[in-house]
Amino acid sequence: MFTGRVAELRLLRELLLSDRRGCFVVWLHGMGGVGKTALLRRFADEAEAHGRTARSVDMRGTDPTPDAFLAALEAQGPLEAAHVLLVDSAESLGPLEQWLRDEFLPRMPAHVLLVIGGRRPPSAEWRTDAQWWHALRSVELDGMDDTEAAQLLRNRDVAEAAVPRLVRAAHGLP
Repeated sequence: MFTGRVAELRLLRELLLSDRRGCFVVWLHGMGGVGKTALLRRFADEAEAHGRTARSVDMRGTDPTPDAFLAALEAQGPLEAAHVLLVDSAESLGPLEQWLRDEFLPRMPAHVLLVIGGRRPPSAEWRTDAQWWHALRSVELDGMDDTEAAQLLRNRDVAEAAVPRLVRAAHGLP
């Protein structure tokens, strides 16, 4: 049922399948309801389809502490066996964001692609630290275009007569 986000999925797929060396972080951000969680889930499915293991931590259900974050990861198996780490609801990271950047990521296996989804873009510390300049990709998710939104509704068996009205009312939000 997933619809749209072709460019974003292409970027994530290219990074997943590339021969890159070292840590790489993709930070997906946009307003609530724009489809960040759906995109993260879709990418996890795609990673698995390519034989890559994905792990995820949803900060909506995880206390923003290093112990809780690590426990959420360990419950899914060793991080060393993963190729992708997805962190959803990054706006709930709070002070854990600094720990993630400064302590966790430097120790994370270099082959793991980190994809973070949140309402806000990465903090200034990510964007101004020379260590992350080349390893961080910030991607803003806008609303779906009318064609994608209409296809999404059709995929969900919405009556054709209602599609144009619903597309206009949703303003690009899935």
